[in-house]
Amino acid sequence: MNRARGKVSDERAHPPGGAATAPPEGTDTWGTAAAPSTQASFGRSVFICCKPLQFLTCASIVRHYRIEQALVLLVAESIAEYDAFYAFVEASRHRSLFNEIRRVPTQAAAREALGTLHYDSLFIDNDRTSKYLLLAPMKTRHLCLYEEGVSTYFSSYLYEMPLSRRLKWSLVALVRGCGLRFGGGRRTDQVFVSRPRTYARLNPRLAHKARYCPGLVGELEQGWEDWQALLSPWLDRLTSATPALVLGTWGGGDISAERLAELKRRHPLLLFKPHPHDGCAWLDADIQVLDKPWIPAEVWIRLLASRVDELVVYHYSSSSELYCLDLLDRVTFIDLKGDVYIRRVCDLAVGDPGHDDIDHVAIA
Repeated sequence: MNRARGKVSDERAHPPGGAATAPPEGTDTWGTAAAPSTQASFGRSVFICCKPLQFLTCASIVRHYRIEQALVLLVAESIAEYDAFYAFVEASRHRSLFNEIRRVPTQAAAREALGTLHYDSLFIDNDRTSKYLLLAPMKTRHLCLYEEGVSTYFSSYLYEMPLSRRLKWSLVALVRGCGLRFGGGRRTDQVFVSRPRTYARLNPRLAHKARYCPGLVGELEQGWEDWQALLSPWLDRLTSATPALVLGTWGGGDISAERLAELKRRHPLLLFKPHPHDGCAWLDADIQVLDKPWIPAEVWIRLLASRVDELVVYHYSSSSELYCLDLLDRVTFIDLKGDVYIRRVCDLAVGDPGHDDIDHVAIA
């Protein structure tokens, strides 16, 4: 995509902390002529991203809906080795989709930055409780939620809460309009997911908000050469034809000494992919920890699957199985946490390939 990109104006759209306002019709504060999309008109759009997977999902929305004026606020506090990720993105094919990718240190700083911008559509990853209370007041014309992972479809978080906290959360949602599930926010207009029918089946009351986007996998295909070039030198040195890959969670992930010993006996080469938020890994001399924790696990899985005879992936109810359903004939996924709700999402998604010509679904 070779089109000129203008800088976003820092002209203040509203006072700090005040309600955001949409720009007047026909005005252009971003330095380029406003051009409506052939598929949907979101106008000037701002995306707030907190991890690499989210950035790629947002890029897929911009590409699919041909959003001509898009800016990303990339939150540094939640991405391990943020500078390396930012440098990669700036040099990648994904970069041309956006007018600007702006660094912000925190979520609060992202909200503050919104106060300096004129925009029509705001895209966020979560409309439940604190995130909704922080960002929903900044809505202008459209408040959109995008798929941040498997939990967007159905999360067990609510059901794991103590009863007292669940009641408190439900009361806050009732009074303040927060969502109890992703997409349930009172001011949320649309939910962009790669499998809208799966979302609609699991969230029938919110089905009218579901919209299609190619998501992580679709956008990876667009910039695959960049990711291959990044990891090919490491993959060329790979000697095992049957490695196992562990996807870490926050803090690395709990595992008993007995279970770890079993994994090491079973797999001559045990690789560990740290979580992109904190970069933590298991401390064991026999485990090879992969560097660049900001690289999405799905990139590692797809490249490894193309190079080895057999790949086993251990994870803590991560989103990776959902995004690698097309590899189930070559990759075995084992959930160390065993979240039955996430299992249900993946099972439903097997029969829901998504559609590139759908923008709305409804359940009878």
